Amino acid sequence: GRRRYVDCAVVTNDEGERVLVERVHRASRLILFGAGHVAKPTATLAHMLGYEVVVIDDRPDWNSEARFPDAYTRVLEPYEDVLFDFQARSDDALLIVTRGHDFDQQILEAVISLDVAYLGMIGSDTKVKKALKKLEARGVGEAQTAHLHAPIGLAIGALTPEEIAVAIVAEIVKVKRSTEERK
Repeated sequence: GRRRYVDCAVVTNDEGERVLVERVHRASRLILFGAGHVAKPTATLAHMLGYEVVVIDDRPDWNSEARFPDAYTRVLEPYEDVLFDFQARSDDALLIVTRGHDFDQQILEAVISLDVAYLGMIGSDTKVKKALKKLEARGVGEAQTAHLHAPIGLAIGALTPEEIAVAIVAEIVKVKRSTEERK
């Protein structure tokens, strides 16, 4: 079943009685478009933090239970098939970490206007600038791309896939907590 997290608090009701209130939260999803070297440790860390991890990649050798044992769902379909009827939730964290620039661009164009908690794309500054120029040529303005985190992750000097995963997940936590503070 779905994992839920429970918060409890003792409050005083309108009659002056102290009662225990229990709030049940649905787990947020971390959706990984790509099952490569960075996705694997990112999925592990996100699972540790309570995210329902969804891995989307059409390569069965890469998107396997052995590589992603903690994934809530693994989707073995081409990206374009998944994006056709993709339903995002406002608390989703979407990560674009595919095996190629063309896939990254395709996914970015499909999800850039979605209302999600976090949207990030892996890549160099040059790649990100090219991707944004392509979006601009298709009529996507700066207001729509302002929420994109690219290059992805906090700037901690990460080099290995595991270090990059730490930077990515840390950025997701930072964005989540700063959003909660504004509420």
